[in-house]
Amino acid sequence: MRRTLCFAVVMFCLVVAAQQPESTTVTVRGHNLGENVAVFAERFGCAHLLSMSAKEAKRSRSTDDVAACRMLTSNTAGRLAVRKAATAPYNGYEATFNNGKLASITVDSPIFQTALDDVSERYGKPLKMWAEKRSNAYGAIFELHSATWTLPGGISIVALEGFSADDPGRPATEITFFAPGEMARIAAEQPKRPNGLD
Repeated sequence: MRRTLCFAVVMFCLVVAAQQPESTTVTVRGHNLGENVAVFAERFGCAHLLSMSAKEAKRSRSTDDVAACRMLTSNTAGRLAVRKAATAPYNGYEATFNNGKLASITVDSPIFQTALDDVSERYGKPLKMWAEKRSNAYGAIFELHSATWTLPGGISIVALEGFSADDPGRPATEITFFAPGEMARIAAEQPKRPNGLD
């Protein structure tokens, strides 16, 4: 069901994005959508992180970031996802690259309203908002919210509230910032669902 909802959101944003002519630069956690891997690695702090010994990295709790830097510096083509540690009130982020360019950044937030307020403050009111009732793994019913923004130049932002993988009893929010063309690429990769009426 969540996959179908995400696909519907992607299609909706594609239609609206086709009508947006201007270009906008979106900066998330110090990174610009569309920047190349080398620029991302520099802003991520890879030079410093890769110069640390294993003992220093462990002591400073940077071992995951060092591993991410090794991936960034060794793979510049194809698909690559890098996870960055948390900074309050957000739980970290995941950057996805396609052909050496930053294609999307997903930021995790424990509270939908905080995410909605922060994105709305920077990019204006969402283009569309909706809510659905869902039950968690324990049977409790929650009203889960979603919102989408489409910016000039085809940049799309989707905020989806769902259940945390770490704690299936607690709602969590993902805000994904998509570079121009990335949502179309994702939609094209989705397998066509067979129609039961055929």
